[in-house]
Amino acid sequence: MLQSIKSVILFSAFSLAFGATSPKLDVCEFDFFLLDHFVQPKLAEVPAVLDYLVENAPNVKNELCKDKSKQKGLTYKAGKLYSTNREGSVAIPKVSTRYFGFEGNEVDGRKLTVEDNAAYNLVLDYMVAKYDGFYALAKKTSLQTNSRLTTGGFLEYMLEYRVTPGTVTGVATEVTLPPPAIAADAAASWASLWIQKESPYERDSYYEFDYSWLLVARDNFLARYPNSHYRNALNALINEKIVAELYNADKNSGVLSLGVGLSVGKTIKSSSLDLINETFTFSLPNGRVQIYRFVFEIQADILVADRISASGLDAMIGPTFEFNDEYAIDVLAGLGFEEIDADEDTTMSLAFMGGVQALRRLPLGDMAYIVPKLQWLVKTFKFDDPIKNRKRRAFMNQFSIGISFEGRVPLSRGGLFK
Repeated sequence: MLQSIKSVILFSAFSLAFGATSPKLDVCEFDFFLLDHFVQPKLAEVPAVLDYLVENAPNVKNELCKDKSKQKGLTYKAGKLYSTNREGSVAIPKVSTRYFGFEGNEVDGRKLTVEDNAAYNLVLDYMVAKYDGFYALAKKTSLQTNSRLTTGGFLEYMLEYRVTPGTVTGVATEVTLPPPAIAADAAASWASLWIQKESPYERDSYYEFDYSWLLVARDNFLARYPNSHYRNALNALINEKIVAELYNADKNSGVLSLGVGLSVGKTIKSSSLDLINETFTFSLPNGRVQIYRFVFEIQADILVADRISASGLDAMIGPTFEFNDEYAIDVLAGLGFEEIDADEDTTMSLAFMGGVQALRRLPLGDMAYIVPKLQWLVKTFKFDDPIKNRKRRAFMNQFSIGISFEGRVPLSRGGLFK
């Protein structure tokens, strides 16, 4: 790591000496350089890292690293920069970030300031959120929840989750101050940049994707240090364009979707089932699981009738075809069991089925939806006719309309299940 920093400094000096124009840096290499240092920070390297940031951030085409293998490595490194804590029934775990505190230290005659520390940790937060979607959601949620607390409440939260408890306890012991005093000092310095004074979350759902907290922290920094030499670097890294790209990357990534609901409808039957005088058909419950573009559905169907009724348990799989964020069509095929009840006689048969269903997602937030759906399902099975006392083949065309509640989580946020 130290050798790479020396190389960067030598290259920069050479470029300045000979008037060379700085080339556009590869974003993957730039992000790896920073994350390598953040994961294993050394105080002696901090000035060189800060100088590298100031000089090179404006020359990077700032976007997600598009090389999938490198992106995987960046995500792995980002995951090392925080820990999670799920308390009680909290839906989204809280995160404790491995910030690095160094203000007041001197390296090779250079005094590191609060401004240096603030810029360093702001970029650290950005790099983790950039490659770890779960962290971005958890951090956004914690800020949304805790920035509205009183100052004391926020400091208590920050003491517990923003800076690791072990770090604060160690510092408190070293300087013989109580932990709350250490937290107050932190809030008076770089840590208070994360307080969302003008919260952008008033209209946001608890479960929405949102990276605007990075913009708020950046703006807090620039308001505190209006003449900062980090201004160009921070504006180049943390801006509306990259926030929109990260948001869209979450929206368009593979998803894990879980839905449950009910439906009602009518069944058109073959002549072998004429004795079933159906009133209506309903399905309760029906469950749908989607991973990427593959769907698994299970549902219980009941034909409500006067004397002879039928019920079935269906399990189906198939692809789903999505049209923008709102509409989808599932093509399904599967197996199940169909039960015919006639007075006290019951027969159970293996059923084969296939069908399609159309869905429309009405968002409650970026991860929660109300989903009306239309389904057409064709079933066939053989059964022992309790009236004619012989085996017969039956066909059913089931048409139903239903509604379900669906939760969708981008697989980039798989840490939700940590």
